Amino acid sequence: MLRSAKQCSGVEELSGVGEEQLHCFPRAGLQPVVVTPPAPHFLSSHLPLDLSLPRSPNKHSGKLKFYQPPPPSLHRTNLQVLTYSSVMSRSGIGLAKDVVENFEELKLGKKLAYILYNFSPDNKVIAVEKKVEKDAQKTPKEQYEEFIDALPATQCRYAIYDFTYDLPNGEGTRNKIVFFAWSPDDAPVRNKMLCASSKDSLRRSLTGVAAEIQGTDYSEITFDVVLQRFAGKQTT
Repeated sequence: MLRSAKQCSGVEELSGVGEEQLHCFPRAGLQPVVVTPPAPHFLSSHLPLDLSLPRSPNKHSGKLKFYQPPPPSLHRTNLQVLTYSSVMSRSGIGLAKDVVENFEELKLGKKLAYILYNFSPDNKVIAVEKKVEKDAQKTPKEQYEEFIDALPATQCRYAIYDFTYDLPNGEGTRNKIVFFAWSPDDAPVRNKMLCASSKDSLRRSLTGVAAEIQGTDYSEITFDVVLQRFAGKQTT
């Protein structure tokens, strides 16, 4: 004889008379639960069970047990952590406060010729290593050669250069801001890996760059090579 029926945590709880216990399946979308069997006429109209079929003995204690969802998958949690770590390694290390400030000074002030960026001793941030003002006594090519001499042969550097070149037929001069990623072949492997993984974070923070040049040898970053990017031929 049916005594009561109520909803409990999204699962229908049924109680009735008798000592026999069985497994049944509640309404669609809910999880299995062990209940005390109600009256047969209730089963025939509400639950898809055939009591005439043989059933193995159920040694359940008689207490109702409700389904408990498992905890979130540990595999999924680990995957999220790894993805987050991967993204951080590609974005590179942090930037010192003066990195963008000095770039804006070069871009707007028109007094700086170039800026060299290097990694801090603990390799946690990129910082300004050196900034040089333009020398009115030097030609654009002479000023650029001074910049090339400042790049070490066995260490990586980033640089911003205000590249000045003459237009043909005496039409004047032009200035283009160039970003350099200098990674010489003789640099330590770790230094080159750090330079490659950190480049994008620095490059994206510098707005107004006209060209990007990556060099592993001095022959790849000569004045004429850079000039070809803008003027298409060597100045005189």
